[in-house]
Amino acid sequence: MTYLNTHLPLFKDDANTVEKVISKIRYDTHENVYILKNGEQVWRFRGETDRVTIDNIYLVNMIDASIIHNHPGGFSFSKEDVEAIIRYNAKELILVTQEYIYSITRPKNGWNINFDDPQIDVLYNTCQFLARTALDKKAHELLFNEREIKLIHYIWDIFFRELGISYVQKKHI
Repeated sequence: MTYLNTHLPLFKDDANTVEKVISKIRYDTHENVYILKNGEQVWRFRGETDRVTIDNIYLVNMIDASIIHNHPGGFSFSKEDVEAIIRYNAKELILVTQEYIYSITRPKNGWNINFDDPQIDVLYNTCQFLARTALDKKAHELLFNEREIKLIHYIWDIFFRELGISYVQKKHI
């Protein structure tokens, strides 16, 4: 998710549960964002093949909401995805790819992460280094795109584990 004045909300559709949204966007070749709150669809957006841009006036609706988003390229969360759900205090972020579902859920004591804090920046950069080092050992086993998908997953896995936040990657059934 990127946050510029580009994509306007679409009319609501029948996807009012996480499961329905996942089935709608799993194979879509464009990025989508659904904001669900209290069993209702608040907003939905459809972007380009590699981004969806949403104005801040709509993002304030993320407070205590479930955000379901897809990445057609197969990657886990972007840093911008995570920054937005923290900034707007979303309850959870669920990211859908054709192969996996990734999720993070707000801890009971709140997100307590500030990406403007230099320590968080150091932690994120350290996680990138550790993930790259781990993948360098497997580089010969993976295609480039597979390697990049695993790299992003490893970064977030290390990052959230270090912060005590549950990060889940599960294969679609």
